[in-house]
Amino acid sequence: MHIIYYKTIISTLFFYFNVRLDAVLALAVVLCSVVLVANDDSGPRLKSDLERFPIERSSPFFVPVTVFNKQEIFCIDTGATATILDKVRFSQLLGKVQKEEIASGAVNMQRISLFRSPAMIVGQKAPIETGGGKGLIGGADLSAIRKSVDVDISGILGMDFLRTKVLRIDPDAGYIEFPNCPTNTSVQSQRLVLLENGLPSIRMQVADAGFRSFIIDTGFNGSLTLETELFSKLLKAKKIALRSRGTMDEIGGEAKFRRGIISQVTLGPYVLSNLNVDETSHNSIGLLFLERFVTEIDFSNRKLFLTASQFMNLPELRTLCGFSVTRVNRTAVINDAEDSARDAGIQNEDVIITINKTPAHKLSLSKIRILCTVPDSQLNLTLERDGKRFDVTLDLRRIPDPFPSVVSEENAIPSGK
Repeated sequence: MHIIYYKTIISTLFFYFNVRLDAVLALAVVLCSVVLVANDDSGPRLKSDLERFPIERSSPFFVPVTVFNKQEIFCIDTGATATILDKVRFSQLLGKVQKEEIASGAVNMQRISLFRSPAMIVGQKAPIETGGGKGLIGGADLSAIRKSVDVDISGILGMDFLRTKVLRIDPDAGYIEFPNCPTNTSVQSQRLVLLENGLPSIRMQVADAGFRSFIIDTGFNGSLTLETELFSKLLKAKKIALRSRGTMDEIGGEAKFRRGIISQVTLGPYVLSNLNVDETSHNSIGLLFLERFVTEIDFSNRKLFLTASQFMNLPELRTLCGFSVTRVNRTAVINDAEDSARDAGIQNEDVIITINKTPAHKLSLSKIRILCTVPDSQLNLTLERDGKRFDVTLDLRRIPDPFPSVVSEENAIPSGK
């Protein structure tokens, strides 16, 4: 039997700014950990056809997947061991539940249903073989993820799909692909370890705390997470500057978390300073960390190839606007308003009509979040509350980096990028 690690989908989408789970914690926790069981022989296989899929900066990776004779959108998540289908959306097609497994999350326990895996095709020409229908696939309600990522996803492609593949992530060119073999072999590789639960991890030096293992998690929109003990140790040693404390709502409970800025981490020849870091139950690196590199992950041969991308020396995005944004019925809505936002007259559940004169419904959540974190700029909002519209202007002042940085100020993020 093969252990499946399924993140509670509401605890790993930690963006680079405050969003709690009900609002969905903007990115350091969009998938907690849940455990399932499935047949080890049911691992899907991707044929060698090369196909590229576009990606958006600071956004999860989405690919088209044909399932039940209809093309759907799936999220590629190296931080989940299992491929998951939305059991609510496909309730009439998945058939009978083959078994129920108790899944243990960071806060609570819940039941996960397992079904016979249907035939699936990634993109136009990459079938996923499912062992003649003998394999099992997880089913879960993905509505919370859809709300947080603002994409109508129907499933998650986990490590059972990826474990025999090479995944190339190119933020400079704006695409991901599955080449037949690594193309970056002239670069010294880093050793990739597949943990017992099947998740990929690497060793990275953390400030002065030595080397630690980090899960590579493309389902996490932030930079870094640290387990509580390590977070506390570095905070006490003044290697983490605390930014905020709070709680995030999870299915069946509430979890406390801390958010800060870490002094330095080292991965191979690369030294990075002043990264956002969140406290969770495990160490992981997410999309905002990976976008600093053109990355090739050779899962079969346990190798990771990295070269610097154009985003290598950009300062981390911080919470400058004092609120977070989510979608409610396709409408951009403010939540988690902090004192600075409330002082400007902004309240939770205010509807965003325009941002810098652009209608909010024409902007992706990723674009909105980036516009809300452009340092040393003005953010002009038209909001609606109780049927009345009003304008608000915020000055987005840069949050100073607390530690001496290897990042050059001349590489500051340009407005609107």
